[in-house]
Amino acid sequence: ESVKITVRPQPTATLSAPTAVCQDGFFTLDFAFQAGQSPYTFEYTDGNSTYTLIGAESRPVPVLNYAATKTYTLTKVTDFFGCEAVALPPPVTPQMINMNTDFTVSPQGPQCSGTTFTFSWTRLPGVEYTFTWNDGTPAEVFAPVAVVTPFQINHVFNNANMNGTASIPVTLTARSMVLAACSKQSPAQSITLFPSILPNVAPDKTVICSGETVTFFNATLGGEQHDWYYQILGTTDKLEERSFSAATNQVFTFVNETTQDPVVYELVYLASNPSYPNAGCPTPVNINITVYRGFEPAFTAPATI
Repeated sequence: ESVKITVRPQPTATLSAPTAVCQDGFFTLDFAFQAGQSPYTFEYTDGNSTYTLIGAESRPVPVLNYAATKTYTLTKVTDFFGCEAVALPPPVTPQMINMNTDFTVSPQGPQCSGTTFTFSWTRLPGVEYTFTWNDGTPAEVFAPVAVVTPFQINHVFNNANMNGTASIPVTLTARSMVLAACSKQSPAQSITLFPSILPNVAPDKTVICSGETVTFFNATLGGEQHDWYYQILGTTDKLEERSFSAATNQVFTFVNETTQDPVVYELVYLASNPSYPNAGCPTPVNINITVYRGFEPAFTAPATI
């Protein structure tokens, strides 16, 4: 009597995956089985969880929202007849290309036109960064760095509107130098600016004798309140204060009755928007006026004989 024994081959397997994947991207783990009889039952792990699946000779497994680098290892393969693979392929570790575009802005909240804002973020290796200001100035590009580098950049924003606030969206875009397909743009952060004031005040003269007048021509654009005063240069005692709701020309008379010759007065003009915070974003103009003492005759005429 004879016994027939069938010896079936042990299955073999391969596992492949891309070497790099964009942050939050997707890819496919490609499992392939040979020599055995399908369907194949196989187990694999990503370092945290173990999965059991069934497939034919080719079994792609999609991986979605890849947010951290993981190592995938095939741990067991069994074919239809229960034959188990002895040799398994090496693990695969797709590198997650971190495209961090988080940034902070300081100062926070609405600010005066002309304010300097500081943008802070972390530059990651192998990533090119671009700040898009959207204010009419060119975007700024930052070349990749070799190591993780905290970084800051300053930018001045201006509001061309003299009658209302402006909101300017700023974005940060990251582009990988390792995997060209990886590009990510941050959500926009808005820079809010109060109305601007464009001061324009000029005197008709800056050197006078005591008792003479100076006319200040005012072509300022913007501003809800317009304040004037003058003081001796280097002091804080305000003289002849005036306040108006519109930009108007003003005439001041300057007197030098001191023993100092000349005296320098500082004319101060201040345009502001008091209905807005930050003290109305005052925009001062300072003009120095030099005043010489007046002359009086210091002689007497003899009596008529």
